[in-house]
Amino acid sequence: WQGIVLSDYGKGVLTKPIIQAAIAAAESNGGVTVVDPKGKDYSIYNGVDLLTPNRDEAIAATGINIADSESLLACAHRLREITGVSTATITLGKDGIFYEAEDGGGHRILPTEARAVFDVTGAGDTVVSVLAFCRAAGISLADSLALANCAAGITVGKFGTWAPSRQEIMARLGETGSGGRRKLLTRDQAASVAARLRTEGKRLVFTNGCFDILHPGHCEYLTRARNYGDALMVAVNDDDSVRRQDKAPGRPINTLEDRMAVLTALASVDFVVPFEEDTPQALIEHITPEVLAKGEDWRDKGVVGREWVETHGGQVVLVPLRPGSSTTSIVERILDRCR
Repeated sequence: WQGIVLSDYGKGVLTKPIIQAAIAAAESNGGVTVVDPKGKDYSIYNGVDLLTPNRDEAIAATGINIADSESLLACAHRLREITGVSTATITLGKDGIFYEAEDGGGHRILPTEARAVFDVTGAGDTVVSVLAFCRAAGISLADSLALANCAAGITVGKFGTWAPSRQEIMARLGETGSGGRRKLLTRDQAASVAARLRTEGKRLVFTNGCFDILHPGHCEYLTRARNYGDALMVAVNDDDSVRRQDKAPGRPINTLEDRMAVLTALASVDFVVPFEEDTPQALIEHITPEVLAKGEDWRDKGVVGREWVETHGGQVVLVPLRPGSSTTSIVERILDRCR
């Protein structure tokens, strides 16, 4: 057993011997036990890896009323003493999830992910099941809780019991990344996203470029490209590959990290992935998008990846460009004014 969930409804099934047997079974395989507890005697859970009482349950188990951050922390410490868990977690309803970070990293509250609450049925089950899955997979507590919190936000936004799918969680993560960080993908992650969209019957649009000094022409181009499908993935040349191109000396002006950060801030861009080769051919073959988009100025240059995409049933589109907008012209204007 890599992970065992104990969901205690106080019906008498989860006695101390049963709980200890489950803990031993998980430990024998290097697994984890996660408990959604009940009642006041939490000593029966001694030895579990993680438990997820809500505010009222934590108060009942510890006798400590949670009125502020100080009493919340005291309650968490008491839970650790009673159960032996290395970190304490308390769900706080609309206020999110409290937890103590691993390795002495302090404590924090993850704000709720719910956009609208229609039915809280199954929210606790969602949290404990996702937590168990993630911890069994070796994911950090912070990331496990973030995923569980995200999943619970989807559950309470539905009527009746609802098991959020992987696709729903991935979509929500793509929308809520801090500073667009969750839009940034590695090459393998990009391929995984493309495969997932394909199974959902959605069209992925792929484009690439340097995107050095983002200007209105870029924004207009990316918005138009996005309209050809359901999601837009932008591949960005790394700094060395930009330098190898026939660009003016000193390019790129902005680093790869800065260029990607600006792109992720655009609503039209769903995913951003860097590449180090001179062309995106290998990346296109790894991803196989449904739509390959390039600016109309590539009409006579030959679009890299065209044959691969069309052979695999996709299409190549040439997107109209905004006249007079280019990074090169911006740089030239700056230099002229400095002379």
